[in-house]
Order: sequence, then structure tokens, then C-alpha cells
Amino acid sequence: MAGSRRVRLRNPILLFDGQCLLCARAVQFLLRIDVHRTLRFAPLQGRTAQTLRRRGVPVPESLEAVVLVTPRAAVYQGSTALCRTARYLRWPWRATALLELVPVAVREPLYQWVAVHRYSWFGRSNQCSLPGADRERLLP
Repeated sequence: MAGSRRVRLRNPILLFDGQCLLCARAVQFLLRIDVHRTLRFAPLQGRTAQTLRRRGVPVPESLEAVVLVTPRAAVYQGSTALCRTARYLRWPWRATALLELVPVAVREPLYQWVAVHRYSWFGRSNQCSLPGADRERLLP
């Protein structure tokens, strides 16, 4: 991005829809299985996402896709973000990163189908519904 400042993060950040109850459950699951405590999490509607955008990191405004921002500020969205997130997990969960071998043309329509229906299937909240535990890994 022309004119953007160089951004380096300490930890990868997974940005998610803070009102989506499916997303909140997924984050709670990842908090449990990320035993090395590598991943950080922040709502796409929050300050962390806004700060990344101001610093030139191409974080979308849309809430339709989960977004992974790596320590070198590489940005992945949707099904690719989920596959890349698995690389930070311990075995056997890390093996799910192999789903990235499935062509995007197959993975992404399935991801988008779930994204479109997630509120009707799992519900939504007017605020981020994550518990206060592991607060240092949950960014504003």
C-alpha cells in the first residue's frame, strides 16, 4: 500500500465479527486449544481493527469474513484465514491447516454460505460476548 507505514506485530491477530455468536464460540475454542498462547483476538468493529486500518494494514470493513493479520502484517480472509490460523495451533489441530490444499474455489463458497447464515443459525449479540478470562489475548 503506497505511503503506509511498516507494521510488525508481536503476535498474529484474528479479527472476527464481535456480534456473531458463532464467531465468539470459535474464539473461545481457539483460546482453549492455543496452549502456547500465540494468537490474539479482536472484533472487526473494535479499536484494534481501526488502528490496523489507520496504519495501512488492509483490514476490510465488512463483517462477512474472519481476518488473520500475521506478525509481518500479511492479511488473510475467510477460509484462507482459518487455514492459516491453524498453523499456530498444536497437533492435532495444526493438521487442519492442510485444508488450504483444497482449492479456494471449493473452500470459499462453503465458508461464505456459513457466513451468510451464521446469525440465523447461531444468533447475534449487540456486544462482543466473550468472557473476561484470558483478557490479555482479547484485544479491544
